[in-house]
Amino acid sequence: MRTLFSMLAVMIALTAYSQDTTNYFKSARVKESAGDNPGAIADFTQYIQLHPLSKQAYYHRGVDKYETGDNIGAIKDLDKAIQLDSNFASPYFGRAVVEDKLGNTAGSMTDYNRSIEINPKDENSWYNRARLRFRLKDPEGALSDYSQAIVVNPKMAEAYYNRALVYDLMGKTAEAIADYNLSIKIDSNYARAYNNRGLLKEYLGDRGAALEDFSKAILLEPKVPGPYNNRGSLRSRNGDTTGGLSDLNKAITLDSADEKVYSNRGIVKEMIKDSKGALADYDKAIALNPNDTDPIFNRAILKRKLKDYNGAVEDCSRVIAINPSDDGAYNNMGKAKFDLGDKKGACEAWHKAAELGNKYAPDEIKKNCN
Repeated sequence: MRTLFSMLAVMIALTAYSQDTTNYFKSARVKESAGDNPGAIADFTQYIQLHPLSKQAYYHRGVDKYETGDNIGAIKDLDKAIQLDSNFASPYFGRAVVEDKLGNTAGSMTDYNRSIEINPKDENSWYNRARLRFRLKDPEGALSDYSQAIVVNPKMAEAYYNRALVYDLMGKTAEAIADYNLSIKIDSNYARAYNNRGLLKEYLGDRGAALEDFSKAILLEPKVPGPYNNRGSLRSRNGDTTGGLSDLNKAITLDSADEKVYSNRGIVKEMIKDSKGALADYDKAIALNPNDTDPIFNRAILKRKLKDYNGAVEDCSRVIAINPSDDGAYNNMGKAKFDLGDKKGACEAWHKAAELGNKYAPDEIKKNCN
């Protein structure tokens, strides 16, 4: 009888042991889902001590370590999961994400390739590899991968959105708009898709539809500055400078470090004859990004209007130093030099502008240089 009780005790202990180890894994997954990555790591560690050959535990702990910023620890755990099962796709995907974060794009690409080879039905691997290819200046490869992600999951709004970006880069405006339409059809709250579609509609001359898209993007994400900038600029070009300034002011309130908004507001202030305010905005834009030639060029034109010819020449020279092929800068420098009485310098600048293809320079040469 004593032997039977002893056997029962051992069986009960083994059952409790099995339940405890299982509970560690379940508890870790619950914590992981709730965003408690440190808690999940602790439970997975307990589980791994009892089950050192669990590829799933190493994989999940690697993911949780990545989420806590421990990239090296994440790589080690994902390496171990792959070592335990070289045909387990998930850790290849996870390691690709971490390697990309660490700047190892070659290693990341290799792991995405392997993940896709093992599991070609994983839309996330196609999608992430497409994003990596796009960053590596391989738009054709990115386009192919986004398309494959869509084949696997036709309801993946992000894939349509990002494929639209590639089409836009390629100059395929109609295809880009079609993809933005599809991304919005899948996710009617996709603010970025509305904003980008608005930019393309504006490019095509459909200003009314563009304004509607910018307004929809603002309605969905009122704290994102980009759509305010886009709508403000378009409103101003439509003659609504009051509404335009209001939008641009709002964009600056949301992000005071975006030089393009200051540059655009400077243009609007010129429209309403606020030259002092326009100069201040151009100055701010240039201070934020000294290599952006647009506000420097605009400031040069305004300085010439204000009869600051030396300042105009200086700004045109600065544009040319950044972009030696800027024919407009040479043309306007010629005008400012002519205003200063430097006919020789003006004609040299106009000849260079004409050489670069400026359509106005030949008239200046004909009128002033013969």
